Amino acid sequence: MLSAQPTLKERAKRKPGRPSLQNASEPGVRSLIIQAAEKVYADHGYHDCSVAMILEESGVSRPTFYRYFKSRHEVIGAVIKAVNNKLINKILFYISDSQDILEVFDKGVDAYFDWGNEIGKIAGSIYHEIYDTQSPASSHRSLVISQITKMAQHSRRLAGQSLNFVVLDALLHVVEHLGHQAFWPSKKDQAQTEELKQAIKTITSSSLKQLKVKAS
Repeated sequence: MLSAQPTLKERAKRKPGRPSLQNASEPGVRSLIIQAAEKVYADHGYHDCSVAMILEESGVSRPTFYRYFKSRHEVIGAVIKAVNNKLINKILFYISDSQDILEVFDKGVDAYFDWGNEIGKIAGSIYHEIYDTQSPASSHRSLVISQITKMAQHSRRLAGQSLNFVVLDALLHVVEHLGHQAFWPSKKDQAQTEELKQAIKTITSSSLKQLKVKAS
């Protein structure tokens, strides 16, 4: 009977000194480094993680790491970009048939909580660094906000509503501040999560309805 093939990490840890540049082109190395960086970042945040910790988690050598990434900042940036892309894609899927801004926010909140359930602990690390200019979380948040703004502007045209950036940013703060609590520092139970979700929906829908009344 054929034995199961060892994983890349298992092969790497079997060899003294970890993989060298000679076998750094093996498929999956970059992905393995990113996965390791994601775990380290989720556990420690940007300022308390290091390349050494990522090397220990991934099982690759330092030269191999630097073949793929220039720095800790770059690999953590790749982690956050991938995580945020999951959010954008999930929102796009959820709101694909929405007809107005109220429905966009309602379904967008559902998408956010679904995303949070998937990414788990890393939500806390990202949230606590979104205003920390030294962390990649800050610049990547700006990119996400820009993408979400474009989505909201599209739905605004469908509904004939007025929604400026300041209001949108304030509502997104509500989503971030209340939403992340469902997943960090520990995952809340279903009842607590639903309470947070409904609080967000109440605040956002009430605000948007008031804006709609004023615009009419």
